[in-house]
Amino acid sequence: FNLKKYCEESFGIYQAEPLNIELLFDKFVKDDVLNYHFHPSQEMFENDNGSITVKFKASSMNEICWNLYKWDDKVKIITPVELIEYYKKSLSDILKIY
Repeated sequence: FNLKKYCEESFGIYQAEPLNIELLFDKFVKDDVLNYHFHPSQEMFENDNGSITVKFKASSMNEICWNLYKWDDKVKIITPVELIEYYKKSLSDILKIY
């Protein structure tokens, strides 16, 4: 058992089956994204149009979504589909209380 590897597969405190996450950030938040630590396994790429692609492998869709809310409409989840659906449902549930 490797505790470091186990912890690196989670996002926050929750542990589940790790997913391959790909996020696309608007060029207007480029500097913030490039200086932000999302996950130990993260890889960042600057795209030709100035946007930033961030990839990492982690679990806990709930905490990933909590983390993405702060980026508002400046982030788009590319993969996985499960995370996209979870994020949309989460936002919908939040709107129901208003």
